[in-house]
Amino acid sequence: MNTASDGAAPADGPAPDVGGSPADGSAPDDGGSRADGPAPDVGASPADGSAPDVGGSRADGTSPASGLSPTTRLVITAAQAYAALPGVVGVAAGGSLATGQEDARSDVDLYVLSDGGPPPVELRRAVVEALGGARRLDLDQRYWDVTDVWTHASGTDLDVMFWETSRVTDRLDAVLERHEPSAGYTTAHWHTVRHWLPVADPDGWVTRARERALAEYPEELRAAVVRHCWPLVRGTITSFPAQIATAAAREDLVALNHRVAELLAVVHDVVLAVNRVPHPGEKRLGTRVPELCRSLPEGFSERTTAVLTSAADPTSVVGAVVRLVDALEAWLRVEMPGVEMPGVEMPGVVSPRTGL
Repeated sequence: MNTASDGAAPADGPAPDVGGSPADGSAPDDGGSRADGPAPDVGASPADGSAPDVGGSRADGTSPASGLSPTTRLVITAAQAYAALPGVVGVAAGGSLATGQEDARSDVDLYVLSDGGPPPVELRRAVVEALGGARRLDLDQRYWDVTDVWTHASGTDLDVMFWETSRVTDRLDAVLERHEPSAGYTTAHWHTVRHWLPVADPDGWVTRARERALAEYPEELRAAVVRHCWPLVRGTITSFPAQIATAAAREDLVALNHRVAELLAVVHDVVLAVNRVPHPGEKRLGTRVPELCRSLPEGFSERTTAVLTSAADPTSVVGAVVRLVDALEAWLRVEMPGVEMPGVEMPGVVSPRTGL
């Protein structure tokens, strides 16, 4: 664990010295593979757990950081600065940078891991200033995680999330040991940790968490997700298709939008679980799921698109939903023959209230 004596400034002292800002916000050219291969070189800690050397010189006088893109240098210096704050045990890069899915609209996701709560806000503000300042700074957002969202002076957007190590351990235990399903996004946290790039990891905590997250998908969890989610898909009075039918009959477009989104979240959770694929998150699922999954329900992409495009049309959305759910059920009966799906006695059993 790092303390203030490791280089972080006390609340009443100067900001930590983490170097100047990069010249622009261009995306890193990492070129490497992710979960199935070596991590890209963004300054990950050496095997001995020491901080990456990005400031010294080689024997020939050149800088080891000279070949890195401006954004990669920003990632490394930012990670080092956050790692020096009191209570922080390590910093990982994640998101699209870690999975190789980044594009011109992507931001930089940093996960700052601590044994307690997040470092004091004033120290986090000092880090931003020491890194060259921000065009815009939204500190201490608490809608989902404790997060600092800011645009670096170079134009690079950063989303810095502060997670407690106990939370990471518990969420991994939930899926890998306790096999606890959720109604959508069951394994998204696991996927995040699985793809972390340890950038500042002096004690090796981030590396150990990532290594644990590389575990195979538990068969018990796979079956639990199907059993847990299926009643929300078909066969109960309060299933999402039943609620969609009610909203369509009322021409309640807001409720339609909400329930269609909930249904698709559960459907994708089931499809990914059956394929033993940790959930990659809500972004770009239309392309990611076909890439990641060996098997899909018949016409899955087309039927999903039909549900989305009809979500604001009460006259067509119910039919689109039925066709998607029919295909999902037929596929599950082939892929998961030994798993009971509560609420359905046989193919075609419907909700007594809505006919779904």
